[in-house]
Order: sequence, then C-alpha cells, then structure tokens
Amino acid sequence: MNKNKKPQPLFKVELEPDSRTLKKNTVHPIYKLQYLLHLRITVEEPHKRNGPVQCTNCQEYGHTRGYCTLRLTSHRTNWLKFKKYVSSHIDLTPQLNIKEDIDCYADALESVLVAAAKISTPQGRDGRTHQHKINLEIEQLVLEKRRLRRAWQTSRSPSSKQSLKEAGRRLTRALRHEEVEAQRQYIEKLSPTSAKHPLWKAHPNLSAPSETAFDRVWLDGLMHKIRTILPENTHMILESYLFNREFAVRCNTTTSDDYTIEAGVPQGSALGPTLFLLYTADIPTNVRLTTSTFADDTGIISLSKCPIQATALLADHLVVVERQTCPPLTLNNTPLPQADDVTYLGVHLDRRLTWRKHIEAKKIHLKLKSIGLHWLLNARSPLCLDFKVLLYN
Repeated sequence: MNKNKKPQPLFKVELEPDSRTLKKNTVHPIYKLQYLLHLRITVEEPHKRNGPVQCTNCQEYGHTRGYCTLRLTSHRTNWLKFKKYVSSHIDLTPQLNIKEDIDCYADALESVLVAAAKISTPQGRDGRTHQHKINLEIEQLVLEKRRLRRAWQTSRSPSSKQSLKEAGRRLTRALRHEEVEAQRQYIEKLSPTSAKHPLWKAHPNLSAPSETAFDRVWLDGLMHKIRTILPENTHMILESYLFNREFAVRCNTTTSDDYTIEAGVPQGSALGPTLFLLYTADIPTNVRLTTSTFADDTGIISLSKCPIQATALLADHLVVVERQTCPPLTLNNTPLPQADDVTYLGVHLDRRLTWRKHIEAKKIHLKLKSIGLHWLLNARSPLCLDFKVLLYN
C-alpha cells in the first residue's frame, strides 16, 4: 500500500537465469536487484526440491515414471470400460473426518483404479498380460538402488551417496553380465539350417549363399550342345548324370513325395561350372566387342575413339553404355539412363576407369563387416568353428 493506504498492483515475474556463462559458486546479478522504477523489489532464487522424486504412474517414491515397472494399461486399454467401472465402484461422498479416514479412502481409490485397469486391458493368450522376463537378481538390485537413492535424497549425507554409487556399480555389472549371457545363449543356438535361429539372420550384412544361376539351365538344350561338341560316349554318361534326378522336402519328421528335377545342374559338384560354361558358350558375340560372362552376369564392352560408333555397336546388342559424351541409347524407344559409375561383378567402374571408387567402397564394406561380425567371429565367441569358417568364406 502507498501512503494513502490504497492497494498497489503486485506483479510476480519468474525468470530462469542462464548460469552457463557464470563461474562456479557465483551469484547471478539478477538476484542483487533492489530497486525497479523507484520501487523496492526482491528477487528470490528458485526453490530447489529437497524431497524424493515420486512416480506419476504408481505414485511410489524413489523412482520416476521412466523407471517404473508397473504396467497396468497399454495402447489396447478400453478407456470407456475403465471409466464405467470407476464410476460404478467409487464412493463420491466419503466421510473424511480424521487422518485415518483419508488414508483408508486413498487405499480404496487405488484398489478401484488398479482393478479397473486390469479389467479394461485385454489379456494375453495365457490369460495374463504380456510381461518381460526380468532376472530376479537384477530386480532386487534395482529396488536396492531406489531405496538408497530415496535415503540420499532425504539425508544428503556423504555415506548415503557412497552407498548409492556402489549400488549403481553393482547394478551395472549385473546388467552387463546378463547381456553377455543372453548373447552367448543366442550364439549357441545359431545354425545355418535352423528355422527358428538361422545363422544368416544374425546380422544384416549376412546372407545365405545364392546359387540360382545353375538352377535355370535347360537340360534338353544343354544335352543338344553336348552332343554337338563332345563324343557320343561322353554325352551318354552326362545324360545319365543330369536326368532322372529327384528331390523331396522334409520338415521336422514329415517328408514330401519325390519330384523330378526338370532344370539345373547338380549343386556343389565339380562338373557344375563346366556344364554351365558349355551351356552359355554360344552366346552371340561380335569381333568389335568384348563379351565377358561369369555365371549369370554378362557384360559387353565396346572400345572406340568415336563415341557415336561405340554407341552404335552397343545399340545392336541392346546394352546400356555409361559414357558422358555418347549419344543417348534407347531400348524399345525408351531412353536408358546413364550413371557416373557402375558395379560389375563387385568391381566399381567410373567414367575415367580409375580404382578410387572401388577401393573406397571395399574399405568401407570390409570395415563395416568386420565391426558387425566381431561378436560372432572373435576368439571368445561360443559359435562353432565350422560356422565361423562358413561365415568367413
């Protein structure tokens, strides 16, 4: 009030000072203000919270919502059913005369909320809500750390702080040991033939060996080429080797019927690559072009000082040419795109035919693979040695 005892306006301004630019144990100048526009003022420091933290999920002290293990609701909770249950079981006119009445009503309200959450949340297949399997030892260490943190937040004594740090170290060691043990058990279950724990899905960089090139060989066409190239007694032996082969599929203890293999050469055999080369030996060639084949990868290379002539030769074979100065190449009246670099059989080729792109790509590829597979191929890994050799090859 002023001298005439008239009420004056009262303003409350909350300011959060930036303490990053101040030295340690230095008071911010804003707290030293005493006058503002000829008025005496007082700037108070923010009040620090001295009590223990409280969880907004279970209302317990000593941990926050992020560390709470109580999960009564989920994204599948029927909140309309939750509301109806609470409205029908809660007492809206309680008699709260003494402290004990308040405590009893709080306990009853908590019981109603928990029961409503359990009823309105769908149950799992086994009649229980889904819960993660937690090691009992780790759970006890978490509870112990919470208890010690609550004691330290209340007393702020050095001994309580030291006990809290030791509990945190024990919990960290237990979690690390649990992670290593889980990884060891997972690695021991890996197998290249397992359907539940396949070895090829242990890391994104792994993939099962692909041998689809030899599976598409036309056997009748291959035998026709063998008759024209090799002697008669030879083609009779190879005909008995390629035809009348059968296969079956087995799942656990069930085996399917036998079916005849109508295409492809035997996988993993010594004659397989040779027979495939005989099958693709008559691919159309040109004396002015270089044709390179490997399994199902085929490349046609044109060398000429004149880009127009090189493009014309390649256009006859319907192959895309990646040259900056070459005229556009079309296939069925559709322009084919050009690129600065291409990858052929794992080799990166650029416009200037340098190895820089290839070397950089291989360095990055090998580094990522070595880092990603270290947990499987290191000396301490429990993975079988045969499986390690299989991944290495």
